[in-house]
Parts: sequence; structure tokens; C-alpha cells
Amino acid sequence: MSRNAVWGSLAVLALFLGIAFGIYAPALQGPPISDDYGYLLNPWVVDLDWRRAVELLDPRSEATLVHNNYAPVRPLLHAVEWALFPENSFAYHTVNVVVHALVSWLLAGLLVRLGAAPGAAVLAGLFFLVHPANVEAVAWMSQLWTLVALGLSLGALHVQRDRPGLALLSFTLAMLTKPAAVCVVVPAALREWLWRDALGSDEQRRHLLIFCGWLSVAILLCAVEIAVFRASHSAALPGLHPEGWAQVRTCFAIWGRYLALAMTGSAASTFHEPPAANTWADPWWIGGVLASLLLLARGLYLLRRKRVEAVFWAWAAAGFAPVSQIFPFVYPLADRYLYFILPGLLGGTVLLISSVASRIAQPARARLARGAAAFATAAAILALGAASYERAHVWESVEAVMLDAARHYPLGVSAALLDAQAAATEGDAAGAASGIERCREHGWLHFTYLIEHPAFASVQAEPAFQNVVAAVASDFLADAGGRARMSQTHLRDVARAHRLRGETTSAIEALERALEQGGPLDAMLRQELARARASSRRPASR
Repeated sequence: MSRNAVWGSLAVLALFLGIAFGIYAPALQGPPISDDYGYLLNPWVVDLDWRRAVELLDPRSEATLVHNNYAPVRPLLHAVEWALFPENSFAYHTVNVVVHALVSWLLAGLLVRLGAAPGAAVLAGLFFLVHPANVEAVAWMSQLWTLVALGLSLGALHVQRDRPGLALLSFTLAMLTKPAAVCVVVPAALREWLWRDALGSDEQRRHLLIFCGWLSVAILLCAVEIAVFRASHSAALPGLHPEGWAQVRTCFAIWGRYLALAMTGSAASTFHEPPAANTWADPWWIGGVLASLLLLARGLYLLRRKRVEAVFWAWAAAGFAPVSQIFPFVYPLADRYLYFILPGLLGGTVLLISSVASRIAQPARARLARGAAAFATAAAILALGAASYERAHVWESVEAVMLDAARHYPLGVSAALLDAQAAATEGDAAGAASGIERCREHGWLHFTYLIEHPAFASVQAEPAFQNVVAAVASDFLADAGGRARMSQTHLRDVARAHRLRGETTSAIEALERALEQGGPLDAMLRQELARARASSRRPASR
């Protein structure tokens, strides 16, 4: 690369950084929200030592159960942050913004490597940088793993041709950061296939051997992740997760929603709760099927002609596969899941537009077409950037996050929980209980939230509220019964749920199991066990 090209690339990076900080300025002082507490403040982050570092590598360890995924690099990243700037929200947010800008820059560079014009590649990188769906991944502090995993994946694709060994290492680190990075195996495999005629026989064997390493890493770590997922998650809930053809339709419907979100950015939301596609007339699943057929037809056409555009369309489909609800989880749709899908859609679109423009015979018309596409893209980037700036305000507080979810899904959990909190604040125990019952219908299991949140303090002693808390605790225990393994934290909550139901013996058994398992909560669990045993010996009041 020439010196001018290097300086030009650095200028693009500086531009991306400036725009990123401008967009995310409202969120930079935002506090920890929801998952941040569990992922940023656990013992493997704040008290990391060599013993705990080894635990992170063990798929059956307490550390893996707590993190719900086999992603040992994730807590290591947060441990470095904690060592450098503990409890400094501004610094955590700053790291995320910088990494996001770097990822967008790497995406633009990869597009240039794969044949896109530099100007078009920069516009695509800007589109990714300012997309409203990416705000969740950037503004939510504990989502650093998503940003880093995609950055490492893009790095692997950057050096795949010239330094395949380094590419394998980068891909392995990406998988150990977030298992969703497995999707880049598909574009990497297609690139190897497209290169096969351009490489010499010795180079072909070397590339094939190293790519077998990619496949081995992907298969091994996916098998571990699936085992961890099945061990730490309960079975699908019939009321929330459809079965049979409804499940198939819902998978396509979610794909259709992601495509709409990618194209417009207007449906971005915290805590999505879209309904299942329970009827054949659902427009989302029909749209998802039609889009899939178009992508499949285009992809096969391109592969027959050995065109690199196929790499990106395949990437988009592969990025969706891990979140398609093949393995159901509570929130089936999330803005942050588009982070691994959007690069494929953008790359495919850029190369498609370039292909169409190249077929225009008259140079003047070709230039006009490219100029019109660039103008439309720039206008879209400005509109999306403004929308992302507004969405960054959502991450200024927990209340704003819940209000955003309630606004988009007025029949969902967040709306019901806000109604319950408002009723409890006014001393309306029946209204609070009604709101919590609506949460239960959506599979909400966080009974400890009801005990600890100050909004419910005034109704804690009311029978109507106590009954609904006990009901949520029962739901939690039913869910726990479907898990193959539980962390100490989960077993502690099992014990608390039993105590709420007056089942002291079962609570003692859960605490004893947690202590036998061993882990960072031993001291706390011994205290709770002593209290539970003392309570079991206390005579019942008449």
C-alpha cells in the first residue's frame, strides 16, 4: 500500500471516530443497565486471578455457567477494563465507541479488498457506523464482545489470502469472544473456493490445510457452545415458543423483520417481543420466504459465474442462522443480533449496484447511475445518523430503556412492568399484581426484582402482591427444573424461591447443592444456609 493510500485510510478512520463520538455522545455517561451488572461485576472480572482465568477456559466450570455462553475472551476483556478504569461508565462507553468505529473502518477496507470502489466502500462503512440497530451493541457496555468478535472476524477475512495462519488465529479468538462469529466460516469458505484456480498447487494445499483448521475450530467450539446452551437454558416454553409449522413460519418472519430493520432502521427497539407467526397469512413470514428465495437465486447465479458478490449474500444468511430461533430463547429478536448480519447485506448491495452500473454501455449514464446511488446512500446515512443520535438518548438511563421497549411493544413485558411499578407507587397492590400477571404471560421469571425494587416496597405486605410474587417464584422453579446444570447464583435464587413458598427443606437442599458445587458465592451461601436451618428449627407461630 502506498503512503498516500495509508494516509487516506487513516483519514477515513479519523472521520469514522469523529462521527461515532458525535452520534453516541448522549450515551457516554449512561449507567450500567440490566445485563451489565452480571457481566461486568462478577468475580471473574473484578477479582480475576490465575485460578479463575483457568476456570474461564473450562466449559463445565461455574464461570461458563454464569456467563451462559462459552466465550472466555469476554470476561477477560472486561477484566482489563476493570483493571484500567473500574466503575467509570464513561470509559466503558468510550471503548465501545472506538471499537465500533474500528469495525466500521475494517468493513470498508474489506470491501475494497473484495473489489468495491473506495468511495462506495467508505459509504458502506459509514452506513454500518451510523445504523440505528447498532446503537444497542455500542451503547450497552457489556456488548463489547459483539463488537470485538466482529472486528476479529473482519481481521481474519482481511488477511485470509496473504497470511492464512494469522487469519485462523484471529477467527479462533473471534469464536472465543462470541460464538456467533462462526458465521464468517461461510464467506471464508466461498473465498477459498473462488481462489482455487488462481493459487498454485502448493499454495492450494496450504490454504486447504489451514481452512480445515477453521472448520475444526468452528465445529469444536460450536459443539461446546451448544452443550453449554442446553445445560444452562431450560427447554422452550410452549406459550412463548411455537412448535411445528408455526416455528418454521416464525423463523422466516424474524428473518423478514431483520431485513426490514436493516433497510430502514425505523423498527429499532430495546427488548423486542414480536408475536409468533401463528397463521399462514402472517406478512412477515411471507416476506421472509420471498426474500430468501431471491437471495438464494441470486447467490446460485453468482456462484456459477464465480462472482465475489455471492460471498456477502451467503454471509448475511449465515449471520442470521445462530439467532433464527432454531434454538429458542426468550427474546427472539434484538437489534444487536443484526451486527453480524448487516455486513453481508451491505457488501452484497454495494457489489450489486456496482455490477448493475458496469452493464450500462454509455459511460456518461454509468457515471450518472453511480452518482445517483452515492447521493441516495449519503442521504440515507444522514437520516440514519440522526435517528441513531436520538436512539443514543435511550441508553442514558434504565427508565429510558424500558420506556422505549414499552413504546414499541405496549403489550410486552416492559410495558406491563412499568404499569405494575406505577400502581405499586400509588399503593395499589391489586394493580401491581395485575401488571405482574401480564409479565408472567410472557415468561418473565425475575421474582427477586419484585422483592428488591424500591417501587414495590409499599405493597410488599399486601396479600395480593405476595401471591403474585409466589406465583412468579413458582414459574422460576418450573423453569429451573428444565435446566441440566445451574450456577451457584441460580441455585441461590432457587433457594430463595422455595423460601418464598415456605418450602424451607427444599431451600436448604438447594443451598447445600450450591456449596457442594463450590464457587465465588460460598461465604454468602453459608450465611443463607445458616439462616435457613435456623428458620427450619424455629417453631411455627400459632
